[in-house]
Amino acid sequence: MVSVGACGSGAEKSEPEAKPATSPQQFADRFEPITGQRLELAEDTFGTRFEEPDLPDRFVRFGGYSLTWTADDRIRETVLGRGVKPDADGLYWTKASDTWSAAKPFGPRLVLEWIGEKTKRTTPEWGRIERAVRAAYLGDTSTLESAERPCSDRGLDPLRGRAGECSVEGIPVTFADSDKPLVTPALEVEVLGVDTTDKVGKGTGVPARAKGRFVQVAYRVRNVSDKPITSLQMAARLDGETVREEAGAGVLLPQSRSFPIPPGDDFETSTVFDVDPAVAEQARAKGAFVFASNLDDSGRLSPDFTQGWIRLAKAPARLPEPPEPKLPPGAPEPQPEPTGPPDIEVDIGSGKPIGGAARAVFTFNTYFPAPEDFKRGGVPVGTRAGDCEVPPLTRKIKAGILAAERRGTPGGGFGTPLDKEILLADCGPAGTWAIASWRIRRPGRKLRIAGDEFKLRGGRWVGSPKGTPPGCRLPDAAAAVWQIDISICDTPIAQRGSKR
Repeated sequence: MVSVGACGSGAEKSEPEAKPATSPQQFADRFEPITGQRLELAEDTFGTRFEEPDLPDRFVRFGGYSLTWTADDRIRETVLGRGVKPDADGLYWTKASDTWSAAKPFGPRLVLEWIGEKTKRTTPEWGRIERAVRAAYLGDTSTLESAERPCSDRGLDPLRGRAGECSVEGIPVTFADSDKPLVTPALEVEVLGVDTTDKVGKGTGVPARAKGRFVQVAYRVRNVSDKPITSLQMAARLDGETVREEAGAGVLLPQSRSFPIPPGDDFETSTVFDVDPAVAEQARAKGAFVFASNLDDSGRLSPDFTQGWIRLAKAPARLPEPPEPKLPPGAPEPQPEPTGPPDIEVDIGSGKPIGGAARAVFTFNTYFPAPEDFKRGGVPVGTRAGDCEVPPLTRKIKAGILAAERRGTPGGGFGTPLDKEILLADCGPAGTWAIASWRIRRPGRKLRIAGDEFKLRGGRWVGSPKGTPPGCRLPDAAAAVWQIDISICDTPIAQRGSKR
């Protein structure tokens, strides 16, 4: 593989006198540092066939191609297309079905075949593979574009020294320090801070814990291309390896907007990389933040096409405040910040706690991430707030709520509610109220958790009217006694249906 270690003074390495490859093995040895692909040699009736590995996949850069070191002149003519004459560019065109293919010889034995399109023309993929094959055959990488030349040949190190561009494992890389944004053809990226942590997603109710230790990188991206950016694939170069972001943990981190990112707009968030603790400690000093830097020939942002690397050594050693969400024109209002349960004095009872699961389901469905001050657990029977008190659960109450759950979700498999799945409050003249969560099982489907608010009317439990968020008909004292936050009910988001 291409070396990305120290390269002395950073001056470009002087080129030895170019000499064409004289054997299939010599060509393969030269091809690898240019493309990142180690070709396997296989003998067949045509001579020596070069087999590409499955990984790394370079189809995005080169398209479909094959290489053959032909056994003799007769075989060479057969591979080029017997009777086919070259065009002005030295290409031998043949057509199979509705697809044109081009072949080009290099010296007396090597032939490159490339699968084209429905029209007889070359594409940027052809230009890239043709340059790579020519450079490997001649032993002269100076014929490549500067970003395609291996870093060792250019006397550059993407992780230290002067900024620039060169090829790492066959991928063109533009690299710079983190003291200012790195501008590439598709993205302008700025690293805002770097830190390490064992856990992310505090307050969501489902925090993610690192197997090793998280390296967390906060960053801002501006779309400088002319197409919307529908997704980002961020990575890091740590301890000589390219590490993918931990996507499952990343979704728990706040971001400034949702995708897509229109041309000219920016996006701010952070991501994490789960690595060995020893590697994490060296991330700022020796690591780089990696991103796809240009749209490929299909208009997609692909890290297999080109990359940008931002060295982390000069990045701030602490993370900034989480970004404020930005909304595109016409988007719904953002979820308001929680303010906490109603400010009504609560006297804690001494009975058995009930409703712990119902409190959690209600909270996580109302606010995500959950408020940091949310405390899990049930509410003891006998707890009072205002005119509301938590009474004991009885079999009759459980049976009535189970019947209401079945009416609200027909066709599911239900079991008798557990004590932890029901919050209950007797509020005197304001009525008797409950919030319940339940498990729905349907044949061949995954388990689903549902929840709703219920009121006892004429001996029958009735759920929320359609369009009314659960909790928004409750007396304030019921929310206080259960210690749930219903402040969302006083915002425009919840101006639907009747309220308490």
